[in-house]
Amino acid sequence: MPIDPLEKPVSYYELLEVQPDASDEEIKRAYRSLALKYHPDRWRFSPERKAAEARFRLINEAYAYLKTPERRAAYLVAQNTARNDNNKTFWSHIAGIFRADAAK
Repeated sequence: MPIDPLEKPVSYYELLEVQPDASDEEIKRAYRSLALKYHPDRWRFSPERKAAEARFRLINEAYAYLKTPERRAAYLVAQNTARNDNNKTFWSHIAGIFRADAAK
C-alpha cells in the first residue's frame, strides 16, 4: 500500500483524520490507529519505510498538540492567528505552547 506524500501543509486534525470538534477519546483512538498503521517496525522491509517514518513523526507531533484540552485550545488560537497574519506567526505561536507547558 503506497503512502501518499504530504504535498501541502495540513492541520493536525487532518493528519489524525478527525474533525476539529472531535472528543479527546476520538482523537486518542485515531492516533493509536494511525500510529500502528505507520509505525516504522511495520514497514521494516518496505521501500516506503522512510515515508512511513515521516508520517509516523507527524502523527506523533499532531497528537502531542491535540491530546489535552489546553494544548488544543492554544493550537486553535495559533491556527486562527496564522490565518489572520498570513501564516507569519503560526509556528512561533505553536512553539509557545510547549514553552508554556515546560514552564509549569
